[in-house]
Amino acid sequence: MHFLQAFLLRWLPSRRHGVGKTAQVLALLESRRELRTAGEPVGPSLVVVPKSLVFNWKEEAARFTPQLRVLEHTGLERNGNDFAAYDLVLTTYGTLRPGCLALQRCRV
Repeated sequence: MHFLQAFLLRWLPSRRHGVGKTAQVLALLESRRELRTAGEPVGPSLVVVPKSLVFNWKEEAARFTPQLRVLEHTGLERNGNDFAAYDLVLTTYGTLRPGCLALQRCRV
C-alpha cells in the first residue's frame, strides 16, 4: 500500500470478507499519523464506507490504532467539523455527495 500511495494511486481493496483489509488500511493511516506528528504536511485521510460499516471502522481504529484521531462525519453532527484536527474522517456514500463542498476545502 505504501508503494501505491507513493505514486498517488488510490487503492481499492477487494470485497472478500475476513482478509484484513480494515487492519491494513489502519496500519497505513497510522504511519501517516506518525509522519504528521513528526511535522510532515500530511492532511487527514478520508474513508468512505456504507453506513453499516462506520461503527466497525471506529471500533477497529480504537482497537488497532488508538492514537488515531477519528471523526465520524455522518448524520446531523457533520456541520462545522474541523477536519484538520483529525487523522481519519469516516463518512458514508450518502453523506459524501451533499457534503462534497465541505470536504473539498480540506486536503484529504
